[in-house]
Amino acid sequence: MWKCLGGCLAIVVLLIAAATWWGYQAMQNQLSPSGAASVTIAGTPARVFSALGNGDSASSWMAAGNSVTTSRRGQLEPGDTLRVAMRATVGMPQQHLTWLVSGVVPDTLLVLELHADTGKIVMATLRDSLFAIGDSTTVISTLVSPMVDSIGSRVSGNGKRGGILAGATASLMLSAFRMQAKLDLVQLKAHIEGRPPVLRRK
Repeated sequence: MWKCLGGCLAIVVLLIAAATWWGYQAMQNQLSPSGAASVTIAGTPARVFSALGNGDSASSWMAAGNSVTTSRRGQLEPGDTLRVAMRATVGMPQQHLTWLVSGVVPDTLLVLELHADTGKIVMATLRDSLFAIGDSTTVISTLVSPMVDSIGSRVSGNGKRGGILAGATASLMLSAFRMQAKLDLVQLKAHIEGRPPVLRRK
């Protein structure tokens, strides 16, 4: 009986591992080799930036399914914040994330810093760069997280199984952050163009 239960448990563990790996690969396929996310939107850089860098429209495309509140109405300025209340899930209480606007170049660049609800540590930095392509605009989101990279390098470098697992978890977290940036761009495109969002491969 115990052998049967052990075999079933092993199968469940393998299925979970396979699903996690498949999800990780699916996320990676939506990003460039460097991890950047991009989307081309029908509209001038001025039109796209008026939605991207506007506190009033943020809740229409950012972090879909979650509550987004901003410290400013209208165009964002350095020092403004966008607070995201993540939906509570089974076993996980509601979490809050805060994006701090750290840089604004109208029609060209928006830089945000991601802070955890519990402190002032910068978890990640997101740079949204706009480039005119004919009558359209390509937005490239580059997200970096020295904190996650540092955790992954430190724990995976010890060669122990737990450290390797923690390193893989850190990499998965970074990919999840980048995938969310991709999803946000898709929602932004739909918001501006007035079409249902469609997630395509890079």
